[in-house]
Amino acid sequence: KLGEGGMGQVYLAEHVKIGRKSALKVMNPLLSTDTDAIARFNREAANASRLNHPNICATYDYGETPDGHVFLAMEYVDGRSLTSLIESLGRIPPDRTASISHQAAEALQVAHDAGIVHRDVKPDNIMLGQRRDGSDFVKVVDFGISRAFEGESQRVTRTGFIVGTPQYMSPEQGLGEKLDGRSDIFSLALVAFNC
Repeated sequence: KLGEGGMGQVYLAEHVKIGRKSALKVMNPLLSTDTDAIARFNREAANASRLNHPNICATYDYGETPDGHVFLAMEYVDGRSLTSLIESLGRIPPDRTASISHQAAEALQVAHDAGIVHRDVKPDNIMLGQRRDGSDFVKVVDFGISRAFEGESQRVTRTGFIVGTPQYMSPEQGLGEKLDGRSDIFSLALVAFNC
């Protein structure tokens, strides 16, 4: 088990035929009858599979097992979250922060060019791998609440809460207004400030 979130758990898995490691996100069984949750999970898979960039976590497959487990197979990022790095260092040097932010911005631009707003840019959703020279290699993950911004305004969940992480939301997102890529850029600026 690699981690856990509101939608489910993430496990390290290996494709039995080709030996490739993957991160396997399995939806919480308690949500398997929640049509909104299943729609969000499927939207994550559909949106993420449309995006192809070195700084975006690749999606390999998604579906449902015969016994009803909804899953998403993604690229396994051998590294740590930006949250973990901030917690261990307390403060990240400006040049390193700039490099991480630039790579995340490149990934978000690809999503925005495809008409997708991430809507949950935060340190937990920025994973850091390492290049041979020891520098950071960023992967933006978890397009779980992303939405295509083709004229559709943000919806509120059934319980009346706006989806996202309040500390990193743009004012427009917090107010439930129509969003575009600028909302993600605002959130990324808050991430950089937090670094």
